[in-house]
Amino acid sequence: MAALMKFDTLSWAKKLEKVGVPPQQAEVQVELIFRAIDDNICTKQDLRESEGNVKIKLKELELKIEEVKKDLTVSIEKVKGSINKQIAGWVFGVSALQATILIAMIRSMH
Repeated sequence: MAALMKFDTLSWAKKLEKVGVPPQQAEVQVELIFRAIDDNICTKQDLRESEGNVKIKLKELELKIEEVKKDLTVSIEKVKGSINKQIAGWVFGVSALQATILIAMIRSMH
């Protein structure tokens, strides 16, 4: 609204009258245009409030991202542990199988 304080409605209405617009019509036109502009104009205060809201939302997003990163790190470590256990199981199983085959081969030779 502060930006519209510089808007001289009387001067505008008089200019319309000078070019042949009837006084009442000029006043109504200027009033309607002023209202339309005033209802849709964004003030510095509006921008400051929006900026504050955006900053708050950005901070919330940053916190959520950090939380997700921590959760992912934990999940990745769990998967690594599970994979390592499976690999160890396979290594042990293959080693046991090799030992069994080796023992069987040695026994069959005697």
